[in-house]
Amino acid sequence: MRKPKRNHTAAFKAKVAVAALTVDKTLAEPAEKFDLHTIQSGSHRKRRI
Repeated sequence: MRKPKRNHTAAFKAKVAVAALTVDKTLAEPAEKFDLHTIQSGSHRKRRI
């Protein structure tokens, strides 16, 4: 069964981007923390830069 589609607010995307920028290791860490796919956290980070 699929999960329902989630719409993320701008504030949530900013939190993910900041977490992705401050992490020294991989994008998987903030993605796991915020229950996202690694590509989503990376794209939020790229928009923030």
